[in-house]
Amino acid sequence: MNSWIDLTNFATAVGGLVVAVLGLSLVIISPYISGFQKKYFTILFSFLFLYIASDLISQISLDFLGEKYSLLSKLAIFGESFFSSVCMPFLTVYILYSANKTHTKNRIFYISWFIWNIYFATLIITQFTKGIYYITDDNVYQRGQLYPVLLVPLILLSIYNYTVLIYKRKNIS
Repeated sequence: MNSWIDLTNFATAVGGLVVAVLGLSLVIISPYISGFQKKYFTILFSFLFLYIASDLISQISLDFLGEKYSLLSKLAIFGESFFSSVCMPFLTVYILYSANKTHTKNRIFYISWFIWNIYFATLIITQFTKGIYYITDDNVYQRGQLYPVLLVPLILLSIYNYTVLIYKRKNIS
């Protein structure tokens, strides 16, 4: 480990991985969760597991493995960015489900999906430029000057989900 920050990040990721595995296990074996909620939480905890696993792999490859592993670092950071972001439209789905609304043919869901697609397109573009973030040839993570651009859709999606939650709060049991 390079510093106490690296050690803290690593310990937090390991703890998060344990929570994701426990949550996934609980959802799978619980007789009290069924139907939509079982499917929803199985997928959600699976994405959380993949996100945290990607985070751990990126930490290990960037801190320990050296310059020969820059491709692994790129893949892991992409996975980390992708899997963490997928949870945002999933939250929209759960809010709509809790408010007794179908999420498959709902304008609110389509807006959430559109915002997330902007993020995803930006993430894909990021893999071919150095403006947002990149991994150097010697396996060092660098943020570009346009890094905040990647965060804008996620911030908008968070604000949007909060607004939908406030708007639908009377319909949620």
